[in-house]
Amino acid sequence: MVALEISSAAAPQARPEKIEALLSSAGQYSEGSIAALESYVATQVSGGTYDALANKALVKLYQFTPSRCKDEVLALVLAKAMMARPAGDITSLLYVCPEALIERTPVCERLAKCDALLESSKFAEFWE
Repeated sequence: MVALEISSAAAPQARPEKIEALLSSAGQYSEGSIAALESYVATQVSGGTYDALANKALVKLYQFTPSRCKDEVLALVLAKAMMARPAGDITSLLYVCPEALIERTPVCERLAKCDALLESSKFAEFWE
């Protein structure tokens, strides 16, 4: 696994036109949208941006079609959401994402545990 620096930034000034059209269409939750949204996550990571709405749409698609879930992309989405704290984005994603998808990936499982520690103000345990 390649180490990536995940930074958080405000929502992009302007989403790519393709993503904006996708998110405002009825096809937002069609299985065919997964590839475009996954590609957009990679763009967010490389560009240091964060788009909570697009990432939540992707996690919802993973909820509906768990067999299409790419574990590494889900981990990136959760990491970006955690870095957006104090916004509650990661909490809403963890509610939407099936627990089985979180549990099958050690990184996702660790991010969920870290979020729980932060939520309960267990900062010393978080840093361990």
